[in-house]
Amino acid sequence: MTSVSFVIPVFNKAKYLKTVINSLKCQTGKFDKEFIFINDGSTDNSLEILEKEKKNLKNCKIINQTNNGSASATNAGIMKSKMKYIKFLDADDLIINKTTSILINLLEENKEFILAYGLQRKVKDISLVKLDDKIDYLDLTFQYNPIKSAMRNSMFNPSQFLVRTDICKRIGGCDERVIHSQEYSLTLKLANIGNFIRLNYPLAILPYKAPGQ
Repeated sequence: MTSVSFVIPVFNKAKYLKTVINSLKCQTGKFDKEFIFINDGSTDNSLEILEKEKKNLKNCKIINQTNNGSASATNAGIMKSKMKYIKFLDADDLIINKTTSILINLLEENKEFILAYGLQRKVKDISLVKLDDKIDYLDLTFQYNPIKSAMRNSMFNPSQFLVRTDICKRIGGCDERVIHSQEYSLTLKLANIGNFIRLNYPLAILPYKAPGQ
């Protein structure tokens, strides 16, 4: 059986957290899990919600730190991850129920790839979204030497991808000099050393507007 560390940086996301955590609880598939929330100095009641919801999540830990930005919070989660894969999730995004199991299978079946990701779609209210999509056909794009694509623009946000933990740690995670869009520096580092798989289907659901987006 394989395993996944869910890494979720949090800064003032109280409005979304219960809905986001529910999408984590609904992930399908047989794999060991750990949940790592990094409270990056939230000033709302995000930490209170996390502490309450932690009781309903097996193998869950909360890291508290002063506000150092999303790159620092993401790196704190990477360093604490113990599972084979890391699935990132922004604390105002959702993932459909099959997201993690689909991305795991893609990397398990394609050992020469280090990262798998899907598309995204945006909605007005994430609390109204149904996440039980039925995906009968996997339309895949195999991206070899993706560094040129990564240099042109950000290929995905954190909620869209799953990566091999050992490689993520080996490259040192995000560049903490990049305070926002932490995934961009991480994407560049990963694209420089390995190949990606893209599933041409929206696995991540994002709100049109959210604080700190």
